[in-house]
This record gives sequence, structure tokens and C-alpha cells, in this order.
Amino acid sequence: MHTQRTYVPFQSIWKMGIDHPYSLWVADGAVAWSCGQCPIDSNGAIIAPWDLVAQRRFVAGLIKRTLETGAIAPTHVCKLIVYYVPEADANASGMIDEMRSQFGSNVVVVPVAVPHFYYEGMLIEVDVFASTNRPRYWTAEDEHGRVWVQFVDSGELIHAKVTCDALGGGWETVRAWLEKGMQLSGLSREHWLADYWFVSSDEASGLLHGAAKDGFCSDPGAAALCDWGDETRVVADIIFVPGGGAVADLVLESEGLRFRRRGRFFHISARRAEPTSLIQQTAGNMGAVRRALRAEGLGFDNVSKATTLYAGGSKPAELHDNMSVRNSHYEQPGPASTGLPVLRFPFSSSLITVDVIGTVPMS
Repeated sequence: MHTQRTYVPFQSIWKMGIDHPYSLWVADGAVAWSCGQCPIDSNGAIIAPWDLVAQRRFVAGLIKRTLETGAIAPTHVCKLIVYYVPEADANASGMIDEMRSQFGSNVVVVPVAVPHFYYEGMLIEVDVFASTNRPRYWTAEDEHGRVWVQFVDSGELIHAKVTCDALGGGWETVRAWLEKGMQLSGLSREHWLADYWFVSSDEASGLLHGAAKDGFCSDPGAAALCDWGDETRVVADIIFVPGGGAVADLVLESEGLRFRRRGRFFHISARRAEPTSLIQQTAGNMGAVRRALRAEGLGFDNVSKATTLYAGGSKPAELHDNMSVRNSHYEQPGPASTGLPVLRFPFSSSLITVDVIGTVPMS
């Protein structure tokens, strides 16, 4: 068992339609991750079906209640990744305002528009990152309002959200503002742990491949397609380890896997294009992650947070089938975990991406 880590079990707050070896929250040192917080009751029924306003308020209250189990104040929430169905609330402005009213006007809200969820009537799911340290924020945008960058410093980790509302300025404009934020935060590429990219169309290809060429996008093929229903073109969610320089970087093209370690934190991303079955790709990704962990003297018990995005339908069976494959690699109490469908991965033929973040016990 990881001595720096504590787990909050699901207990009876809410439950899914499948048994799973995951935790409601995982606290690791000064930082904490949640599983995807859902509008589901203790019997597995959807709260306020098809009502996004009621569901987002329920989820906000649920997050506050579960924060109490770790003695973390709502003002110590650093980042919320909000997965939602945009047709239910155009532009999601009300949803974002709701989250900021609950957790502070500076909290980083990363909106990820999804086509549907796996349970009928469900419209929202929220990932939470919090810290026992009080977060510090820095924001900026270019003079035309095309690029907006927000940084939040939680002490052990720094999160950055980049929003691009027009592709005319291209990667150079985005890079300039991202580098400015990194400089003000005392960061360099040596502190870069993980990055997640979301795009509204194939037109973002040039921007992503420019970012990849300069080392700011680890894998354009893992970018997920989103239809936000507004002017948003690209959203990036980036994680830095301010106190830890590069310890290890490993790319295994044959495995479709990337391993990166900064200080005590590591990140692994895995995706493959073959075979063409979602379940087979899931099994291949998880096997690659297991082999990468073993090569570093680690195991799945070192994972704090797992995130899985897949191109699939809205039936619970599709989630449960690939979730069962992932479940087989973990033992309780297990990490905080989130898995849900996206439209597709426009720059690859992959059907699923698997990302894990964890820590190495330090002497």
C-alpha cells in the first residue's frame, strides 16, 4: 500500500450499475483527485433526468459533501473538468457560472462537450482536483480575446487551461501566451507532466501538430473531438510539477504508449489504432500500461487517477464491457477513475485512450 495515499470509498453516496475497484477520492500527499462525480443516487438511479440545471447543482453539492470526508474546503478546489451534453445548455455558460459560484470565481473549469453519457437522462459528470494548500491563480488573454490562459498553483502541481476561440492566430499565438504563463509560474518544459487536448474540428490539425513539433502536445492522435456549440476551437488541460525536473521520458511506439516522470509524479498515456475492436484496444492499452509500470518497478497500486475516453455508444453495456477489462487490472481500494464517451479522435483511428497519473513513494 502506498504510504502517502489515503482512499475515500464509494460507500452508499451513489453507485453504478457495475461493481468496480475504484475510489470516490484519492488523496496523495497534499493533492487529491476525485472519480467522475455523477448525478446518480445510492440506488443507481439518475437524479433529475434530462435536467442539466438540476443535475449540475446536485453534483456541486455532492462534491462539497465528499470534500468534507477529506477535510478539504470548497475554496481549495483547483480544477473542475466538466463533461456535459451541450445541446442541453448552449455555450455552457450557466453551468460554468454555477461551478464558479460554488467553488470560487477563479477556479479552473475545463469544459468537455460529449455526445451522450452511458445512462439515459444523464447530462453531466465532473472530475475534481483539490489540494490542502490554498490555490493561487494567474490569468491572461491576448488583445483580440482569441486565446485565454489560466494557471492554478496548488503547491505540488500546477494546472494550466488554454482556450483558443479562433484558429487564425495559429499555434504561434497560443504558444506565446502559454510560455508567458509558464515563465510567470517559474516553469519550463522540464516540469511538463501531462497534457489533454480537445478540438472542435479537423481544422485544429495544424495547431496541434505545431504544438507537437515544439513539444507542447504529447500526442495529437489522442485529442478528442468536442462540439461546444459556441466559438471555442481548442481547449488544452496541462499539468506541471513545479518542484520536479525531468526524471524519465519514454515513448514506445510499438505499444502506443508514453511514460513521463517528474519528481514523484508519473503520467502514462496509451492508445492504439489496431485492432479495430474497442474491447481489444482497451485490453491492449491496459496491458501496455501494466508493462510500463513494471519496467519502472511500479504497479497499478501506484496509480492515483485514471481517465479513459472512448468513441462509443450510449448504452451502459458499452461502458461496462470496456470498464470490466480495465477493472481486472486493479484491486480495491483502487484509484479515482473516470471513463466516458467522446465523439471521436479526429487525428487517429483509435477508439479509446487510457491515461493514468500516480506517484512513486519517496524515501
